[in-house]
Amino acid sequence: MAARFAATAPDRLLWGSDFPWTQHEAGRTYTGCINLLRDWLGDGADKVLSKNAAKCFSFD
Repeated sequence: MAARFAATAPDRLLWGSDFPWTQHEAGRTYTGCINLLRDWLGDGADKVLSKNAAKCFSFD
C-alpha cells in the first residue's frame, strides 16, 4: 500500500529516517533503504528525498 501511494503521489511525501536503527537493525542499511525508495519511485525519489522538504520548510 505504501509503495503504491508513493508511486502515485511522490510530491506529497517526505523522507523520514530513524537511522541508526535501534532494536530493528538486522539486515538493514541506510543505503539499502535509499535504494529501495529509488526502486519504488524512480525519478520521484528525488522529490521525496530533498525537494519536498525544501518546499515544506522554505529552504532556499
